[in-house]
Amino acid sequence: MTLSDAVFTRSSCRDFSPAPLSPVQRRQLEKAAEICSQRSGLRLQLVCDEPEPFSSLLKGWGRIRGARNYFLLTGPSGDQELEEKCGFYGEELVLTAQTMGLATCWVGGTYDKKRCAARLAPGEELVCVIAVGSPTHPESPAAGRPLKPLEELAQGSENAPDWFLAGMEAVRRAPSAMDRQGYFFTYRPVRLPSGRHRPGAAQRHGVLRLGRLGHCQAALRSGSPRRGLDLWRRRRLP
Repeated sequence: MTLSDAVFTRSSCRDFSPAPLSPVQRRQLEKAAEICSQRSGLRLQLVCDEPEPFSSLLKGWGRIRGARNYFLLTGPSGDQELEEKCGFYGEELVLTAQTMGLATCWVGGTYDKKRCAARLAPGEELVCVIAVGSPTHPESPAAGRPLKPLEELAQGSENAPDWFLAGMEAVRRAPSAMDRQGYFFTYRPVRLPSGRHRPGAAQRHGVLRLGRLGHCQAALRSGSPRRGLDLWRRRRLP
């Protein structure tokens, strides 16, 4: 399975098996976190066999059951793009785990932040965590959420090239808080200083937390050919 395939098969898991990660899985996830950390300037860590951050007595929507492993997403507290970077590179880790047959869930509120903050280095800020592990019921994936039509999420799509349309199909499946899909894209041709035209770049509008914006960027990159996409992405992230 490729990252592009993983975009279309990924779904959030809230019920994890207590089975530990295998040594091979652990090494692969640690290597992926190391590579993303080097590329981003963040510190993305894999923490294993530590269920305490998810052992809250709270019940109801959002509770994570059985999780023992998680990615800790942290970075320099003065980085103005910290949340967006964590969204982008964290989603790369999510898709990598999906290619390995593992399940994941972005967790922004229903975990013990104080316990996780104890792992921070001076000058670091904790953004969120991503639970990762084997699902309790791998044969019964979560039901697919209703997706908004493309025309509700992208203006100008009727004149957009294939790379934009392919990328937007991936963006439609990116993680979204409570499945609201609260984002909006516009296709606009871009004129380069040389006077030549490139196919275009995706512009973001609407109300969306920066972390969710990073998710969309990762999905767009994974689901779309590079043409045009790199021009947009380099304007935001290294």
